[in-house]
Amino acid sequence: MEKSLFKTENLFLLICIFWGVIFILINPPFQSPDEMEHLYKMWGFTEGTLRYQIKDGKSGQYLPESFYRLHKFYSQYFLTKDKISVDSTKNFLNLKLNKDQKIFLEHVPTSYTPLSYFPSFLILWLMKYLNINPLLIMYILRFCSLMVYLALCYFAIKITPCKKWMLFLYTLLPVCVLQAVSVSTDGLFFGILAMFFAYSLKLAFDNSIKKITRRHIIVWGILITLLSLLKYAYMPFILMYFLISKEKFECNKNYNKNFLYILFINLVLTGIFIFSVMVFSDASGYNNVTMFNKFELIKGIIINPFDYLKLLTISVFSSAPFVLKNMVSSIGVNLNFTMLPAVYIYTYWFAMLVSIFYDDNKNDSLCIITVKQKAVTFGTIVLTIFIILTSLYLVFPTEHLTKGIQGRYFTPLILAGLLLFNPKNINLKWRGIPVLFFIISVFLLLLTSITISNRYY
Repeated sequence: MEKSLFKTENLFLLICIFWGVIFILINPPFQSPDEMEHLYKMWGFTEGTLRYQIKDGKSGQYLPESFYRLHKFYSQYFLTKDKISVDSTKNFLNLKLNKDQKIFLEHVPTSYTPLSYFPSFLILWLMKYLNINPLLIMYILRFCSLMVYLALCYFAIKITPCKKWMLFLYTLLPVCVLQAVSVSTDGLFFGILAMFFAYSLKLAFDNSIKKITRRHIIVWGILITLLSLLKYAYMPFILMYFLISKEKFECNKNYNKNFLYILFINLVLTGIFIFSVMVFSDASGYNNVTMFNKFELIKGIIINPFDYLKLLTISVFSSAPFVLKNMVSSIGVNLNFTMLPAVYIYTYWFAMLVSIFYDDNKNDSLCIITVKQKAVTFGTIVLTIFIILTSLYLVFPTEHLTKGIQGRYFTPLILAGLLLFNPKNINLKWRGIPVLFFIISVFLLLLTSITISNRYY
């Protein structure tokens, strides 16, 4: 029983569910990034519409007036340091949903599909049918997202043949846990990412898998396809396929053929998704960037690729200090009020780096990454960064720097980035290292909860 409790995946489960529930309760509604947009998008799905609606040239959605009252109250704390009364939150528990009393709420629609909100939008549909209080709807949707994240990350840590503590530290990053307990797509996305990464390591480095079967390829293909459909910018993770050795396949033909099949499916599905977003679901008034503007911007990138790469390089280096901190700790809508002290964030970075040098498996030969595999990983990272920054550039065009950069966009790259430091013959043996990992992760989550409490109460 004692040994079972201290398994890495079980420790993750206990820590994450404890702090996850605390974050759900102490982080006020609509204080996580884009919670309003995600909630309204899901409501649209329960109404049977996949698109935003237009009124007087403005994009938005017809929603119950009670949601407007809820959002109007909490939105006033976005840009101020004012405190929120606990009694005011309690009073909203008496607010009736009144789902038929609707008004048009202007907002920028997200481009996600119902898949990105599964199963949350189904639970929202049920709560709408039952006329659940709108504040409770927020908290229940947050809890649903946490449960999805818990399940996916638990099995990810469980199935990976190596680097369990690296996954442990990653899945307990404050930004991951906080986004997992928000009304958004991130709980599902970060969970699928952890599963994809763990399964890739399993196929590549698990010595019990002598040959890659069709079932292995199907499961891996489903995971990378889900990853691409949830957030298309991370489709370059498909290159992680080449971590798997050719020797595990019957022949080189099957090795290449399987990759091309999966790549083709991902390109087609992602292409359909991007086209539908740009043409059918584009809020053309947003930031004055119309469909025509976007195609013109793309044309400019193609004509002047070196100027564009220079722009991206300047953007990366100018925002690097903020991004490195924000990748670990992204708290609240206004990050200027709720950022953790840098010394603790960099301590966590150091702990994740140390986790690369520690494996508690008995086989020291596991997860030795070759130069070729590191090159593939590096290419994955660079291509993903390029797509993320280009997506931001198309939304926030500028002549000097790419705007809208947030560290949490690059958080999914941490696991791949750490693999670049994977040593060949170094494996730390000190048994106290997992205890340090446990203490550091719990301390940073505690500090995050204190920061949130001090900010709002």
